[in-house]
Amino acid sequence: MPARSGSKQLKSKSRKHTRQKAEKKSKRKVNSRCKSKVKNYQDKRRKRQQKAIRKKKKGKKRKMRKRRHHHHGPANQPALAVH
Repeated sequence: MPARSGSKQLKSKSRKHTRQKAEKKSKRKVNSRCKSKVKNYQDKRRKRQQKAIRKKKKGKKRKMRKRRHHHHGPANQPALAVH
């Protein structure tokens, strides 16, 4: 049986290398796609959290506004204290 020629071996090696390169490239593409997806998700989450914080603050402000109008006890109502 004749020994394999060097050129043939080289060919197969180079083919393997190109396949590896292609795989690497596709992986990179997927990674970049995932990165943008992750970033998008993080942005959305941040936006949602900020919205929730704003809502909470709004509720607190409303509570404070309402609290101003409630006066309990004779100290705040001298007219009632007399009776």
